[in-house]
Amino acid sequence: MQGGKRKRKQTKKLPMNKATDITNGKEPDEKRQRSECKPTMEYVIAVDIETIGDYIEVPTLSSTKPSSLKSIGMVVVQVITGKVVASKRISLQNEEGHGFEKRCWEEFWNKEDPKGSGEKPLIKLLEEFEAEALPPKVAMQQFVDWMDEQEAKHPNISVWGDCLSFDYGWLTAYVQRYLGRRSMLFRKGDKWRPLRCTGSYARGLTRWAGEPSSEMWARLGKMIPDLPNEDIQDHNPEHDATFIGQQAAAMLRYSARNPLLL
Repeated sequence: MQGGKRKRKQTKKLPMNKATDITNGKEPDEKRQRSECKPTMEYVIAVDIETIGDYIEVPTLSSTKPSSLKSIGMVVVQVITGKVVASKRISLQNEEGHGFEKRCWEEFWNKEDPKGSGEKPLIKLLEEFEAEALPPKVAMQQFVDWMDEQEAKHPNISVWGDCLSFDYGWLTAYVQRYLGRRSMLFRKGDKWRPLRCTGSYARGLTRWAGEPSSEMWARLGKMIPDLPNEDIQDHNPEHDATFIGQQAAAMLRYSARNPLLL
């Protein structure tokens, strides 16, 4: 004893730049760890919608008409391969008394091709929706039947979107209005259905620090070379759902390969 303090037993320090396996004191084979890690989710359902405005409801005396849900795209993507194994598009007739929001019409549907062709490609897409449109009740029954079928067929599956508050807000309003069914947060039989957002997941992976979303996605693209490019989106909801599903699958594969980074 010296100065009233017990001399501490010296322990060997490990280099700070090397990870240690706490179970046996050995450095892990990181390549082996990553190659053996597989995504826990085997499939994802991706959902995307198109509307003719932002207003699901408006005040009674408002001069603005409520908008309508116009088309829904859904796909099932196998996570490990990124392949689409099922897909469907369902379009809806406008609800009675509902119409285009002026801003949505001028800035979106009626907008000219940004590439300078002089055409209005979304008008053509809108015409496709109109030609296949179903009464809302019929359309929403088809939607929930398809979701129920895919979730029953693929038990280890999760549901993804790229703008949850908007897309699932509309879908919840419609399944409640026309089918008397609980929100998108519940499967058939009122079982809990977790909903996941690609944007939120990407911010977690990149340790988002508040930079513009475009910069964050560019940074994530460098981290994940097989991340789908945003340029493939064309506002056909079935195509955009494919993009969302393959984006989710790429991020899940990356997370499985890099467990030490999470």
